[in-house]
Amino acid sequence: MLVSFASEGAVLKPNPLAPEKSEIAKAMIQERSVSEVSPMPAGLLNSLKAEQILDLLAWFETMK
Repeated sequence: MLVSFASEGAVLKPNPLAPEKSEIAKAMIQERSVSEVSPMPAGLLNSLKAEQILDLLAWFETMK
């Protein structure tokens, strides 16, 4: 997951649940593109009840 991108390079966080970050020099980056796949694991919502999903969506709205 991209944390930040600046003139000197990028900071990546491979695991959003871990504190470790990786810095990549801009010269090492050949291409950037937006992922067509969500970082959320497939089927994650299937384990939640409707009320839990609505709570999650409400929380996301507060992050704007």
